[in-house]
Amino acid sequence: MNLDEPRAGASILSDAAELPLGTIQAWIRDGIVPLAAADVDAHGSGSRRQFTLRTALRFAIAGALVRGGVHHRTASEWAARFTDSGFGATQTNSDSRNPGELFEGNDQTLLVIKDGLPRVMRSSSFDARPSGHHASTVLNLNPIVDRVTARLVG
Repeated sequence: MNLDEPRAGASILSDAAELPLGTIQAWIRDGIVPLAAADVDAHGSGSRRQFTLRTALRFAIAGALVRGGVHHRTASEWAARFTDSGFGATQTNSDSRNPGELFEGNDQTLLVIKDGLPRVMRSSSFDARPSGHHASTVLNLNPIVDRVTARLVG
């Protein structure tokens, strides 16, 4: 799936990301969620900006983290760990995935933040035991990716 193809306007993005349109506009204006190079700017009267799936996923993941109490700038940076980085799919490494894609198989794809460091990992690799005295944040990405993809790609 092409993450960088312009797919939807702001109202569809707002619905898919479960964020108010005003929040999306403010986060764009304030540089909270940087737009992808492929996001198409509005040109002229009556035209609308078109957003890529990569950008929509970043908004949706950041929004979910903010609803969980994470600061919006930090949430956007953590969301980019999923949308903008991966390990490349190889036959020898079952823990590989491409940027913005879920792991294959039955495992859930998790965004796990331990000691302030975000990691994308399979649910079967996640150890829920606390490490030291630090709390962890865990976000299941599967329902978010499924929802955003369904609304933008169909």
